[in-house]
Amino acid sequence: MILTDSENARIYVFNPYKAVRTRCIDIRYKWIIEQARLNRVRPIYVSGDLMAADGLTKPLLREKHQIFIKLLGMALK
Repeated sequence: MILTDSENARIYVFNPYKAVRTRCIDIRYKWIIEQARLNRVRPIYVSGDLMAADGLTKPLLREKHQIFIKLLGMALK
């Protein structure tokens, strides 16, 4: 299972021939398309608000950081 907050990326994985506006795609990312075709991975759409990876790649305000910590299961109860 691969989580993505890009609906276009998910659509492209399921149908690489679909006329989707994409930027230049590096050959190494074609691996994901191949793995999905072989049913080894499954890309799943997750809204940006629930994307835990954002906390690792973007600066977050306090509220978003607290949500990030909860999504990782690191929040104190």
